[in-house]
Amino acid sequence: MTTSARRGLLVLGMMSACGGQAVLEAPGGGGAGGEGGISVATLSACTVWCGGPWEEQCQHDEPCMDRCLETASYLEPCAPEYEVALLCYATAFVPNDPPACDTPPDAAACEAETDALMACVFPAGPCELGQCVAGGPSPGAGLVCDRLCGGVVYTSACGQVGSGAGFPMDCVCQIDGETVGSCQNVTGNGSAGLGCCSEYFAVSE
Repeated sequence: MTTSARRGLLVLGMMSACGGQAVLEAPGGGGAGGEGGISVATLSACTVWCGGPWEEQCQHDEPCMDRCLETASYLEPCAPEYEVALLCYATAFVPNDPPACDTPPDAAACEAETDALMACVFPAGPCELGQCVAGGPSPGAGLVCDRLCGGVVYTSACGQVGSGAGFPMDCVCQIDGETVGSCQNVTGNGSAGLGCCSEYFAVSE
């Protein structure tokens, strides 16, 4: 994966914009055996992330576990990879005094874990490009994200539910322009990165 692709994952996969506010997206995973279908391993990984220095020092806008478990619910097929990435990022941040809250965990320190997660979510091949555009060609579109991986374009086109503004957003998931599923992003968590379409993308190969 290129350096720009890694940076794109960090920005879009770990932090997503919600009405101009940066919202941490804590890596986790999904699976059976825990509360609400979340596995014990995912609960454990989320607990480690949420107790880490960057989360404790810099993120106070909404409950960390809520964000972490929501994200995990979008990535169930890639739960093991997401849990490993989460544990890596939890230890890749060295706290400063005062905290450097504008500096997220070091993406380079978790390159292998990031690559494994990306390979699971986007099985067509290495990801070269990723971009999100607010709005879109269709009425009610809120955010359209495209990612080019191995010559395949993965698209998540999310629009507001009904006439209300903001979240939740209903999303249409497409691979090379063909619809493969639909889902809903409950909050800004993942909407600009590894959102609810991830499950459809991961099982597409």
